[in-house]
Amino acid sequence: MRPRIRSPVGRSPRLLALATLLALAVLLPPSGGVPSAPSVLSPPVPAAPGPVTGDAGPCVAPAGGCLPAAAPASPLAGGPLTWYNVSRGMRIAPPPLTGASMLYDPIDNYLVMFGGCTAKACPAPAQTWKYSGGAWTNLTNLSAQPPARTQASFVFDDRNGYALLFGGWAGPGHLLNDTWSFLGGRWTNLTGAIAPAPRRSAGLVYDHVDNEMVLFGGCGTVCPMNDTWRFLDGNWTDLTAIVGAAPPARWGAGFVYDAGDAYALLVDGCGASACPLNDSWSFVRDRWTLLLPPLLPPARFGAGLGYDGGPNATFLVGGNSSRGPISDTWRYAGGRWTDVTSTLGSGPPGRSGAAFVPTTNTWPGPGPRRWPYLLLFGGTPTGCLPCAAPSPGDTWVLEPILTVTPTALPTVVEVGQPVAFSATAASGTAPYIYLWLFGDGTSAFLSATTHAYAQVGSFKATVNATDASGAWALSTILVSVVAGPSVSATVRPNPVDAGRPVTFLGSAAGGTAPYGFVWTFGDGASATSANATHLYTTPGSYPINLTATDAVQGEGIWSGAVVVHPVLHLTARAATSPAFTGAPVNFSATPSGGTPPYTVYWSFGDSAVASGTAVSHTFPRPGTFNVTATVIDATGNEVATNLSVVVGSPPPPPPPPPPPGWYPWGIFAGALAVGGIVGAVTWDRRRHHRGRPPATPLAAAAVGEEEWERAGAPGASSSSRSMRRSAGRGRR
Repeated sequence: MRPRIRSPVGRSPRLLALATLLALAVLLPPSGGVPSAPSVLSPPVPAAPGPVTGDAGPCVAPAGGCLPAAAPASPLAGGPLTWYNVSRGMRIAPPPLTGASMLYDPIDNYLVMFGGCTAKACPAPAQTWKYSGGAWTNLTNLSAQPPARTQASFVFDDRNGYALLFGGWAGPGHLLNDTWSFLGGRWTNLTGAIAPAPRRSAGLVYDHVDNEMVLFGGCGTVCPMNDTWRFLDGNWTDLTAIVGAAPPARWGAGFVYDAGDAYALLVDGCGASACPLNDSWSFVRDRWTLLLPPLLPPARFGAGLGYDGGPNATFLVGGNSSRGPISDTWRYAGGRWTDVTSTLGSGPPGRSGAAFVPTTNTWPGPGPRRWPYLLLFGGTPTGCLPCAAPSPGDTWVLEPILTVTPTALPTVVEVGQPVAFSATAASGTAPYIYLWLFGDGTSAFLSATTHAYAQVGSFKATVNATDASGAWALSTILVSVVAGPSVSATVRPNPVDAGRPVTFLGSAAGGTAPYGFVWTFGDGASATSANATHLYTTPGSYPINLTATDAVQGEGIWSGAVVVHPVLHLTARAATSPAFTGAPVNFSATPSGGTPPYTVYWSFGDSAVASGTAVSHTFPRPGTFNVTATVIDATGNEVATNLSVVVGSPPPPPPPPPPPGWYPWGIFAGALAVGGIVGAVTWDRRRHHRGRPPATPLAAAAVGEEEWERAGAPGASSSSRSMRRSAGRGRR
């Protein structure tokens, strides 16, 4: 009996889905077949995470170059994006170019740009540039360059681990079909016997599903073209016959690998019957599929198209429309186009032929590599491709919005008080460089620093954070600076003599009371009070400082110096010796050391005083007097010394001198005087002898007799004289 076939619809929704998948399998041609019409997905379902397989099974590459499908796209993945014009302040940059080619080189870890036209030459002389750390560097002189060209195809080959350059326009009537690799700053010619026909403006992509390079379309001797080629392990292979119904012929289309949707995405371009075209195609497993999203961007050619792994989306930028260059930005993720022009800030002005990074994600080895932002350079607003057209030569970055948050503690400070500044950058592309502008003409290249303002005012401190893409963000913070404590001080005495105490008196006003004080005396000593005393033992000049700190750590400083002189000394002496009453005595004093000028005082011990370094004094009476000399210097310091002075009575005065001319008469008068004296003595003796009684027969003579007189005369015998002496003694 034949089994009854039940409708899958009635069984379950899962059977219905299975039936739908079977129907699609029947409709889709097997590999190598040529369908009568292109297949259509609206929209395609992103591949699930896990191993990616091609027609021959799991993707296997010598360098491990398989890129697993990305997670479903999220509008906020990686944070909101914005455009930054990073041309400001660039000291070195490529000339303004149109039609240059750019890619991310994960091995050398920088962006590489080659070729293009200037306003004066198309193509311009061959040149290679790299972009890294927010700066352009010319690599042209590192090696021989490929021939000059514009609108070449340039994509990184994950499988082989180098950048691949193909074709381009070398001038009127001169199209190229050579193949070059770029690695480590050097170009290598890989051109083989088999290659696509010469062309410009072709689409080139690395297909992470089939692990191969895919070339499509372009403009050659036949223009436009719609052939499909594979580059694998150094060889070109024409896939046109096996890829099914290809997109209409075109040049200037955008062609990138969309890792979020797991296929190569072809957008618009310039066709034979319509220029520009307005369609979107996928390429996966060597099959082209027309995509029918609900909304398409306006038709264009020469636009920038690049996949960014941060937000996991593909971005379409600018290009040439039927009305000329346009300046919008569209986002493609999950099979849908979204106009994000208004959400990305002010983007690049309208242009076509700009160099644009085709993808930020690569898988050149054992692990994935990702460049953190998309970059656009140059292009022309004229819509002329290829030709010597003017270009703004500007550099734009599309990345997550860079923010910087500043802090300042405290925000209300006093003059001279340090403020702690710090800044934290987020998003954008790390690492960051910080520049603080404090608003008073000073700056610092630090994320965290301190700064003290020297004057009162309101200051707008600005921090500029620049990230690795060259984008920057500014933020400001207001700091109010008020008057801090003002400090005054008195030092006395100053100058001062060594060994004498000095008094220091300090005070503060303004700021925020209470205050703390610190004195430094210049000899290693200090004090922590407003008023202090200090003694210096060694002469010299000593710097002194008084620092007053208020309640909010504001500081005021007073500075000065103390001059210390040697110890005061006095030497005194009396210049007159011996000393007598009524006669002046001279005194002198010699001060030294201390602080001139000096004042010397004398006390003479008799209630008399005097002043001066040289004085004289007359003592009123004999005696021993204690004389004191005292010196006082300019600081008020004084030193005294004592002298003992002995004062005697004056000697008798000498006789007065004779009057002039008295000498002969004086001799005569003197002789008379002597004679008178002798006569008087003689007469007296005789008178006494006459009145004596006789003691012997010899003395019997009367006084005055001749014998008596002779007895006393010279020559008389001694016995007679003795008798006379005895008689005289008896009378007495």
